[in-house]
Amino acid sequence: MRSVVVVDAGRPVGLLTRDRLYYHLGSHYGVALYLGRPLTAVIDANPLIVDVDLPLENVSQLAMHRPMQRLYDDIIVVQDKKYAGIISIQRLLDTITQTQIELARGANPLTGLPGNRRIEEEINARLQDGEDFTLIYVDIDNFKAFNDKYGFEKGDQAIRLLADIITQAVTRHGAPGDFTGHIGGDDFVIITVPGRADAVCQEIIANFDRHTPYLYDPADRSQGCICSFDRQGKKQCFPLMTVSLALVDSRQRTFKNHLEMAAVAAELKQYAKLQPGSIYVRDRRRN
Repeated sequence: MRSVVVVDAGRPVGLLTRDRLYYHLGSHYGVALYLGRPLTAVIDANPLIVDVDLPLENVSQLAMHRPMQRLYDDIIVVQDKKYAGIISIQRLLDTITQTQIELARGANPLTGLPGNRRIEEEINARLQDGEDFTLIYVDIDNFKAFNDKYGFEKGDQAIRLLADIITQAVTRHGAPGDFTGHIGGDDFVIITVPGRADAVCQEIIANFDRHTPYLYDPADRSQGCICSFDRQGKKQCFPLMTVSLALVDSRQRTFKNHLEMAAVAAELKQYAKLQPGSIYVRDRRRN
C-alpha cells in the first residue's frame, strides 16, 4: 500500500503516504518525537483531489504540475465532494496510453482526427441518449480541380488547413464535449450544441476564405480561378476553393441512427454546394 486517505465525515482531508510516514518516523528519534501527536502532524493536508467527472488529460496536467517531491503521490477522487477512490500515477498514465492507442486505431492518418467508426459511435450514442445536438457536415468546394493541378501534397495541405481551422473554431466557440471527426478526403463532421453551431460555422468560413487563396500560385490567386483545357481542347475554369457546411439538428426530426442523420446531411450538403461562395445551410424541415 502506497498511501492512505484520511476522511472526515466522508470528505477527504489529507493523504498519508508511505514515503512521508518513513520520513517522519524513520529517523533515530522519529517514533519518540511523533508518539502521541495527532495524525495531522504527518499527513499531506493539501493533496491533489479531483472530481470523478474530470477528463483524464486534465487530471494528468494537474498531477504533472505538482512540486517534484509530490509528483508521484496518489490522487484522491471525489464525487459530490465525498471520497470515491484513489488512483496512482502509474495507473493514470497506463489508462491514458491505452485510451490513446484505441483512439489512434480509429483516427484518420492525415489529420489525426477520429475516423468513420468513431463518428458513427458518437452520433448513435447521442441519439440513444436523447441529446439535443447539431451535426455539421463540412466539405471543400472545387477541391478536385485544385488537387488535379497542384498535386496530392498540396491537396493534403489544404485538408490539414481545414482540419486546423475546424478544430480552432470548435475550441473557441463550441461547448465542452463537442466532437470533430474526419470522414475522409475533404469531408469532416462536427457535433456541437445547437446554440453554438452558427458561431462555429461563421468562424470556419471566415478563416477558410482568408487563408485558402494563399495555397494558390499568384496568377491563379489574382484571377480568382484555375483554368485548364480538357481532352477536347475546351477551356475550363474553376473558382478558388470555398467551403460548404450543412447543419442538421437532432431535435428537428426523429432519427433512429447515424445513417438516417448522415443521409439528410449529405442531401443538404449537395444543396449548399450549388450556392456560390462559402456558405452554411440548416435543415429546417420536420418529420
